[in-house]
Amino acid sequence: MALATWFTPKITVMGRGYGHSAVAKAAYRGGLSLYDERLGITFDFTYKHDVELTEIIGFKGSKADIKSRVNELWNMAEKVEKTNPRARTARELMVPLSTDWTKKQQQRFGRELAEHDQLP
Repeated sequence: MALATWFTPKITVMGRGYGHSAVAKAAYRGGLSLYDERLGITFDFTYKHDVELTEIIGFKGSKADIKSRVNELWNMAEKVEKTNPRARTARELMVPLSTDWTKKQQQRFGRELAEHDQLP
């Protein structure tokens, strides 16, 4: 299937200058509950019903172990830039998927994109 005009990926920068928290954004996108050590707040989005699938690429282990490592990862991103009020702590790539594809095809494409070493 050839790419059509609907394929317009978008990269968003998350940073403190914009009032963002990488931990909060990760919790929201994944429908997870994550604790932000910098702010001392738990962001709980487990109630979201529009999260089709959440997968963590590159982490192995039980769900509890993966959640702990994800929480650690995003808190580490926040800690590295702890003194800079304009820090950019994360980037988000939003890729629209064709509604002509099945859920399985969409998931496979997303997984392959996430596992890809380099983006063009």
